[in-house]
Amino acid sequence: MTALPPFRLCRLHLASRRAPAALVAVVAFALVLWTTTRWLHKVGPWTHAVPLTVALGAAAVIGVTTWNPFGEVERTGGRHLPGLRLVTVLLLVAATAIAFAAATPADYASLLRQFVGLTGIALLTAALLGARHSWTIPLAYAVICARGFDLGWTSLWVWPTRTGHDTAATAIAAFLLAAGLAVAALHGPRQTD
Repeated sequence: MTALPPFRLCRLHLASRRAPAALVAVVAFALVLWTTTRWLHKVGPWTHAVPLTVALGAAAVIGVTTWNPFGEVERTGGRHLPGLRLVTVLLLVAATAIAFAAATPADYASLLRQFVGLTGIALLTAALLGARHSWTIPLAYAVICARGFDLGWTSLWVWPTRTGHDTAATAIAAFLLAAGLAVAALHGPRQTD
């Protein structure tokens, strides 16, 4: 593995991936979460839907930031590219985790697990379908999980529906993020343009 890239190169890479705009979107999702958690009751249809939707939105934003504006030229000339991709995604994941921690006092473990797992799915989808379509498979999966909340499903296939401190569901989410990070760093998104 190559050494970490220089700071200026990291800054330029973050700018080319629209990381500042992604951070603004993450803060907006955190504000939505902070606002709605004051109104949500312990039981009701929105109790699970809003956190899942916020986690999905943040994961989709991170998936889209893997798009590169330079195409094949970037792939041929960058020995630091895997490190830059990894740093970009890790910084956005860490910033989102911090924003969500500040926004919600309740069931942070479940929200973080949903966000981490959906981000992994978004990163894998970016490699499969391209960064611009990285939101599609996480959205379809979140719709299935939302229905699972309504029906009380607890299968590991719908791990976001499980309780916040479920170790098997947490392991699945962590595995998805690790796989997504590996694919995003080593391969990057599929070039569809």
